[in-house]
Amino acid sequence: MSATKKLTVAVAAIAALFFTAFGIVSHGEARANPALDVDQANPTITITNEGVNYTYSPAQLNAKVGQAITITNKDPNGVHSVTANDRSFSVDVPPQSSVTLKVSKAGSYPYYCTYHPDAHNPATLNIS
Repeated sequence: MSATKKLTVAVAAIAALFFTAFGIVSHGEARANPALDVDQANPTITITNEGVNYTYSPAQLNAKVGQAITITNKDPNGVHSVTANDRSFSVDVPPQSSVTLKVSKAGSYPYYCTYHPDAHNPATLNIS
């Protein structure tokens, strides 16, 4: 391949990456789209180990009925759970992995970890 052709391919690839990363939209279109649309986003709960305490982040998450909620356990050493106080749902999340939860009924669901009930921050899942 000639040097000119290589340069042309490289410039085209860089331009494609630029337009993919930044997009091409007018100011009117940019204002018309919300910054975060929960119907399109995949809500995520992340479990981390903060020393002796474990953290659910965010502490309060909003999602829609039946929407997939990803729960990611970043603790390399232990299984955690997301268990509703009323026991309407419970999922275990192995170390360094993720699971998906879907809640089929609207409501506000405080939840906890069955393995570490006193070591996590209070957290709530709000389903509408």
